Amino acid sequence: MNVPYLKPWLSLTDQVTLIQARGLGITDVDSAEQVLASIGYYRLSGYWYPYRRSVPVPTTDPNQLSANLVVDDFRSGSTLQQVVDLYEFDRVLKLLVMDAIERVEVAVRTKIGYTLGKRDRHAHLSRNHLDRNFTHRRTGQSASDHDTWKQKLAAAQSRSKEDFVRHFASRYHGHLPVWVATELLDFGGLSYLYTGMVTADRNEVAADLGACDIGGAGHGKMLANWLRAINYVRNICAHHSRLWNRNMVDQLTPRYLGLIPSLNHVAAGAPHTTKRVYGTLCVLKYLLDQIQPSNGAGAWSSDLVSHLETGFGSSGFSVQDMGFPTNWRTEALWK
Repeated sequence: MNVPYLKPWLSLTDQVTLIQARGLGITDVDSAEQVLASIGYYRLSGYWYPYRRSVPVPTTDPNQLSANLVVDDFRSGSTLQQVVDLYEFDRVLKLLVMDAIERVEVAVRTKIGYTLGKRDRHAHLSRNHLDRNFTHRRTGQSASDHDTWKQKLAAAQSRSKEDFVRHFASRYHGHLPVWVATELLDFGGLSYLYTGMVTADRNEVAADLGACDIGGAGHGKMLANWLRAINYVRNICAHHSRLWNRNMVDQLTPRYLGLIPSLNHVAAGAPHTTKRVYGTLCVLKYLLDQIQPSNGAGAWSSDLVSHLETGFGSSGFSVQDMGFPTNWRTEALWK
């Protein structure tokens, strides 16, 4: 049953006093107040949760599994500095991930616009050039997925302040061509359009990005799964939410990963490797290698590896808490 929220507002001093009373070590109260003022009690609480104490829940039922209850108090020896180090590790991790996603996103935009544009400059608006499941209203639907997507595109165009949109409107009439329209979409709208392409077009884009079956043919379903997983991680980063030990809602499909030699170890280690961020990091690294074949992921990969190996500071956690296998550095993908 829901109850009213009755927790009072607390001053920074009171916040420090509260977490100290719960057992979190603080050596400098003034610095602690500055941390809470810049990051916020609520946001930081997501990073001190792993340091909280758990107690067994008693049961007299021999058939009931024992369970632990996380309480407000902290484990002995936990410090605010550990929490801040963990927060900082996650902050830098998200910056690195967004750097990779930006490059992947730009490449996907370009390839979707190019592939659909070969059919027709307005292929993204035409039922004739898209998958029937996307363009036709299913039982119970008030509108087709395509109709819903077009409404979102129109809304994005109407609120856009981009110079290229203004230029088009001042010089031409009618709809934006697909290679321009794709520049207006967010990553979710872009991946949604990808799922609405006909199989041959999805496979063509997938092949260009190295998402292929064991015979080397493009695998559209594989890339669609990857894009959903990447979009989920992108939204986490964009909203500055916790990423490092997040359980992925949109997970990578192991059987698709198993078709790619350098990603086979991710499939073999599932679900440990796919329920956390490790699998998505591997897919991003793989895609960057395809997009920039001359130097692969380049400095991004080096910066990421360095951060993963040294960035945890005093937090007491490691990459194994992120779904990494113990021998990840020996895998060909990361060499």
